[in-house]
Amino acid sequence: MNILFFESSIDPYRGGIQRVTDILYHFFEKKGFNCYFAFYLVDNVDIPEDRKMRLNIKASDTVNSSRYIKYIKEKQIDIIINQDLYMNFLIDAYTTVKNEHICKIVNCFHLSPDYFDFYPLSLKAKIKQSLYKLILHKDIRYGRYRNMFDICDKFVLLSKSFEKDFLKLIQVSDSDKLCSISNPLSFELEQPTDIEKKEKIVLIISRYHEVQKNLCAAMRIWKEIEKRGTKGWQLVMGGYGPDEQMLMDYIKELQIENIKILGKVKNPLPYYEKASIFMMTSNFEGFGMTLTEAMQNGCVPMAFDTYTALHDIVTDSVDGMIIPPKDEKKYANNLYELMSSDVRRRQMALDAMKTAQKFSISSIGAKWINMFNELIQ
Repeated sequence: MNILFFESSIDPYRGGIQRVTDILYHFFEKKGFNCYFAFYLVDNVDIPEDRKMRLNIKASDTVNSSRYIKYIKEKQIDIIINQDLYMNFLIDAYTTVKNEHICKIVNCFHLSPDYFDFYPLSLKAKIKQSLYKLILHKDIRYGRYRNMFDICDKFVLLSKSFEKDFLKLIQVSDSDKLCSISNPLSFELEQPTDIEKKEKIVLIISRYHEVQKNLCAAMRIWKEIEKRGTKGWQLVMGGYGPDEQMLMDYIKELQIENIKILGKVKNPLPYYEKASIFMMTSNFEGFGMTLTEAMQNGCVPMAFDTYTALHDIVTDSVDGMIIPPKDEKKYANNLYELMSSDVRRRQMALDAMKTAQKFSISSIGAKWINMFNELIQ
């Protein structure tokens, strides 16, 4: 079976979607599948040249659509996995693929359905949206998802809990095309993390994108911990992104002292292995791979209850802590209690490691293969 991934970049260190693609790629290859890639930004030099094609995003839609279709035919692709991209040339290409019965199309949606609630429209877009709603009684923001839903053979969400809201947003009642598959674990560990070697570290690994990641809240929470006394604990933060300077300025403004800033982290595994607690303060997520990365390494996760898929991953007070949205005081209280209780924290770390195994690549990969077999039969 020949599988084609389409995404912006294929460098696994570029972001969560790229990591997922890389993990699935290696799993599928081990199972005897042939994987190919089409992309337009950052390459992965480890992938053979005859297995990938770079598109020029500045070229016309007609040119890109034509090149893409030609590549699909040349490589005799059986299934395309479109990684949450909806450009016009893709819609055109996939329409041709569907009409000519060239292969099957699977689209993956990597966010929660309420994603757009956090991105206000411009005045021009609001006017356009109002007219669109008035005439067609539909929300223009979800048009590209409706188009892809109509074209594709399967539309994959990260959690079954997203299905009802997603169908409502795109105003579709037929759920037969929907399929829910969680992201797999990021690491293949040779042996379990030794809980007894954990250090007094609270860890943040994140993209510096304030609208989504809400890292200023994390800084306020940690400042509250500093006021109470850190008792030898340190906050370690790694990441990069468009709001990096703003975040660094905010750290100075709060006069946070007990913090180590790593910058961009290519391989976060050593930090998960050392850290005892992981902080997430996101306003929304699709899945939250850093949570399972932490849990896999016995690093107890804490997160605001801002997306339903969180409950697929964490059971509150068992293998992590779930905090009511925006309740920074409760977050600080729970964090301080967890830092202060070695026995409870160690038990939660062990439970987190057990829970994480349900997201192993063998388990998640099997769900993908079952879906492929259903599509091809």
